[in-house]
Order: sequence, then C-alpha cells, then structure tokens
Amino acid sequence: MFGTSTLAIMKNAMYIPAFMVGLSLENYYILAALMVVDVMLGIIKTFVVNGGQHFTSYRLVAGILSKLSLIVVPVVLAAAGHAIDMDLIPLAKGALGMFILAQTYSILGSVYTINSGKPVTEFDAVSAILLRLRLTVETLIKGTKNNG
Repeated sequence: MFGTSTLAIMKNAMYIPAFMVGLSLENYYILAALMVVDVMLGIIKTFVVNGGQHFTSYRLVAGILSKLSLIVVPVVLAAAGHAIDMDLIPLAKGALGMFILAQTYSILGSVYTINSGKPVTEFDAVSAILLRLRLTVETLIKGTKNNG
C-alpha cells in the first residue's frame, strides 16, 4: 500500500516533534506497538465473542484513528508548555505513560475475553485520562488567568 520511503516519512513526521520537545522515543515505540497489538486482539476478540458479526471496517478504521489521535496529546502538551514558557514536560511524560498503561489494560481485557470466551467489563481508561489532562490544563489556565 505504501512505499518504504512513504512509511519512513510518516514515522519521522510522528517522532520528530516528540524528540524536539524532549519526550522519549522509546516510549512512543512502546505505545505504537501496544496499539497495534490491541487492535489485533480486538479483532480476534470480536470473532471469539460474536463470531465476527459486529466486526465492521468502519469500527476498525474509527478505532485506529482514535488511537492515532492519542499520539499527539503528549507532544501538544509539551509544545504548548514550551510556547508559554511553562514546564509541561512532566505532564506530557505522565500522559504518555498513562496511555501505555491504558493500552496494557485493554490488551489484558482482550486476552481474558479471548481465553475465557466471556466479555469482561472495562472502564474507558483513555477517556478518564483525557478528562484528567483536560481538567489539569483548565486548572493551569484558571491559575494563570488569576495570576496575570
């Protein structure tokens, strides 16, 4: 589908901003690998639980795009902090780590379901993380507004 040079450009376009703002490329590789594993296990889980009846290309593409959108969050946090001269690197690194944990949580749930044949109730870890990050940034904005 894509040539080698196109894939290299896409990969570098994703990692160069992370490197420029001081985020771990190794953690990005780990997150990307976990996302791929999670998608594959999600497909297998759908076939095990529902015989593939609820598997659609729309859900697959929407899920992949949703996962890809997470990759920009730590970079945006770090870049925004740099732009306003506020050290948000710890928040960005924390977000990256929490996304890695969220993917791990999802993978464990999928493996459980694949092996037991029983769906497991999961909470939406990614949404919980994104909400917490948003509230943290909101608190920073309000604090900056009150101080300035």
